[in-house]
Amino acid sequence: MTFRSILALALALGSAGCLTFDGFVFDGIPCSQVGPDTCDPEDEAWDQVCVPCGEAYDWQRDYPWFPQTLAPGQTIRPVDPGSVVDLTIGLSGGGEADAVFLAGHGALADTTILYSHGNYANLEHYAPRLRMLHEAGYSVFSWDYRGFGKTQPETFATPDEFMDDAMAVRDALDALAPDPDRIVLYGYSLGAIPAVEQALTRPGCALVLETPFPSLSNFAEGSTTLALPDQLLSDGRYDNVYKLREHPGPLLAMAGEVDGLIPPHMVEELADANGGPTEFWVVPGSEHGISTKGVPEMGLDAYFERLSDFLEGTPCGE
Repeated sequence: MTFRSILALALALGSAGCLTFDGFVFDGIPCSQVGPDTCDPEDEAWDQVCVPCGEAYDWQRDYPWFPQTLAPGQTIRPVDPGSVVDLTIGLSGGGEADAVFLAGHGALADTTILYSHGNYANLEHYAPRLRMLHEAGYSVFSWDYRGFGKTQPETFATPDEFMDDAMAVRDALDALAPDPDRIVLYGYSLGAIPAVEQALTRPGCALVLETPFPSLSNFAEGSTTLALPDQLLSDGRYDNVYKLREHPGPLLAMAGEVDGLIPPHMVEELADANGGPTEFWVVPGSEHGISTKGVPEMGLDAYFERLSDFLEGTPCGE
């Protein structure tokens, strides 16, 4: 059942304002659940989750990259194991976030992208995206949320826990980043929630949001005939449209032209709300996910060029 259908059903049952829907945004796979159901060889490589709790992720895996992704002669190289740092970050209540740092190379190595991923599976699912950014030369840091991958506990985060965890991760990155003044906060889909929180509380040199989660009320309007304020559906911590009004920094907001989950008009509303300089990019033919050919999958050259041009005009490029 999709998020929208769950939300529509809950609304139909009548919450009367006494129930919030924050918990419906998560769809993680903890490492303890990895097995035949998540690692079916008949599934596409992008959708397989095969790494159990005691094993490291494979940063040299050979993926079937889409023809649209790569220009003639272009490759996405395996990541040198010597450039990978696996770490855990202490969370409130005794939990630990599993995280990974991929050291960059070349002229962009001093720029670190803090990548907060989407709501499905865990870090293994997003390894192709992290490798794309690493291929461009950036240092890349990413983490798993509660209930995802090797992060503990396996229960999903409350809004307060999610925001606190985002800040613990942001604080931990300062000790790893080659240049703490060149940290780009990047949120993909659900990852826009922690990325916006980080940008408001501990800003980086820029904020990048790819097909970003806007607010629960946006989804409610798309699922029902009701127009409801975010505060009825949530405690308001996930309302990125509202929160970005207080963000004075630069933002690149990327939308998929044919994204059926978070369509361009939702991303544009979010971009228009930003309090600082903003770029809005609709990627032709792009959908939402990895296997459905999202923003970077529709052409790495265009993706790298847009990201580089944007960052060059921000404090990241100074």
